[in-house]
Amino acid sequence: MEKKIYRTRYGVGLYLFVFAVFAMITVAVYEKGMVAMSVIIVLYLVITLAMSWLYYVVDGGTLVICNCIVKQKIDINTIRRIEPSRSLLSAPAASLNRLRIYYGKYDEVLISPARQEEFIKALLSVNAGITVAVPN
Repeated sequence: MEKKIYRTRYGVGLYLFVFAVFAMITVAVYEKGMVAMSVIIVLYLVITLAMSWLYYVVDGGTLVICNCIVKQKIDINTIRRIEPSRSLLSAPAASLNRLRIYYGKYDEVLISPARQEEFIKALLSVNAGITVAVPN
């Protein structure tokens, strides 16, 4: 199987949520001075850039989740179940339209590939035993 790259889906709602949280923090630290505000603004920019450089790779039997310089590798043969999710938990996903992937014995990860059906088919071509839950 050839290496296939899937870009993340970008959700305006998630970006607005992150911006709102950082705006509230910035207002809260306003009295602490410009240094504290600058740190918060830089942190917001780093998180926004990290969300922009997010993608997923199906490479043979491995799913690689790439976020800036961090790479998480998952053996596709250990994936048990995939289901839709709208969870707000921190995850390598730039949208709230997410997939929750259960793998290994107790592990799970939330991701948001732009072409979810194509992505799921690529995983199923490696591991046909994955249970895929359909959205309600």
